[in-house]
Amino acid sequence: MIRARRSILWFCSFALAGVGYGPTGAYAQTPEATRPKRVVHRFDFDERADGNLESVPKYWDPLRPAGFPEFAVGTFDPQIGRLAPPSFHLASSGRNVAYQYSGPATQVRQDTDYRIEGYIRPDRLIHARACLSAYFLDKHGHPLLETLVRTPYVGGDGESDQWTAVELYLPSAPPNALTIGLTAWVLQQATWDTSVRTRRHIDHTEVQPGACSDDTAVYPGHGSDTSIGDARREYQAFASRQHPSGLSGDVTWLT
Repeated sequence: MIRARRSILWFCSFALAGVGYGPTGAYAQTPEATRPKRVVHRFDFDERADGNLESVPKYWDPLRPAGFPEFAVGTFDPQIGRLAPPSFHLASSGRNVAYQYSGPATQVRQDTDYRIEGYIRPDRLIHARACLSAYFLDKHGHPLLETLVRTPYVGGDGESDQWTAVELYLPSAPPNALTIGLTAWVLQQATWDTSVRTRRHIDHTEVQPGACSDDTAVYPGHGSDTSIGDARREYQAFASRQHPSGLSGDVTWLT
């Protein structure tokens, strides 16, 4: 238990303050020339039909390092969804909140690239921010920290409560990688803003910020090239048909 707690603290510290993860830090993007047609897994958070009667999606667990209290929680939002409800909503309650996916549906193949596309809807994020991070996990469920990437932060003045598309790229799964892990974050300004403070600077803490995540999909980065327009049309045809619940694995849009 002590080792697991230390691992979580180390992981959170790296994800929030490590090299390349400040407010202007680098984040990986997929090459425009490679737009795969297959999907490893898609999170639409519509899990009631699969028998999940809990308040959170299956295999999504809270991260609770310092500054991430138990009263800041994630739940299904039955009223809001990008294409249709529900979505996964993180409620800050004046602090930081993060939930990590470490389930079996995102298994990877060695030396294969992966692309993650998703959508974030900010909820009253003025000074707080939301983001999504991705990384490979080993067979014990431990994050391979050197593979961690995150999206740009979503939220801020002038940004309305609309869905924002985000994208991540994980190159070349290492030999000890078994699955892809994801973490959804809502962070207060004192946590995400790593810029040098002026003498009179005051960090703003928001009491009711939050964010929804929906339609997050993991794609393998191999396969024949395709255009964004072709992929969109094929996906729309795929989404219009009935499919088994819990569909995952190498599935083509033409399935």
